[in-house]
Amino acid sequence: MSVGKCTRDCHYPRSRLFHARLLDEARVSGAGLSTARATLDDLTFTLYLFTLCMLQKSLMEHKENTPRDLFPGALEMMILESLRRQPAHGYALVQHIHQRSNNLLQVEEGSLYPALQRLLKAKLVGAEWTVSSTTNRRVRIYQITKAGLRHLEHEVSSFDRMLEGIQMVLGPARSIENS
Repeated sequence: MSVGKCTRDCHYPRSRLFHARLLDEARVSGAGLSTARATLDDLTFTLYLFTLCMLQKSLMEHKENTPRDLFPGALEMMILESLRRQPAHGYALVQHIHQRSNNLLQVEEGSLYPALQRLLKAKLVGAEWTVSSTTNRRVRIYQITKAGLRHLEHEVSSFDRMLEGIQMVLGPARSIENS
């Protein structure tokens, strides 16, 4: 059997090979490409749900002391929300995020300060140098701007919609798993 070109946007070579073979089999058997693509979509969706369930299970098993990677924009959203509550310097932001997440999220300096610089450049936060009353050192205090408040509102709304969609997809899998 010849292996045709996969029309799917696959990330793994084995998936591409599998998809191509499935399409070739459909051509040879006369089942038609639409049938093959529907089967492929069902298989892809099933694999996607299985992967999500395994990821969720893995996260639950390794809940404590496991570093978490955030989706793009999550750190900026948490920084803006923290600054919405009150202006703060970098270390205070790290502590606030750590406490509010019940110690699940640990923000490293290598992530925090570049994110703050992106927010400064986009004029979503402002910053001012001052001397700390407790350490008598210079610290940079960040505060959210009006544009930052609007941006935060938009991002939280988008995140809520995305999370709602994810929960709808995961909902049936969770009810099957719990029964």
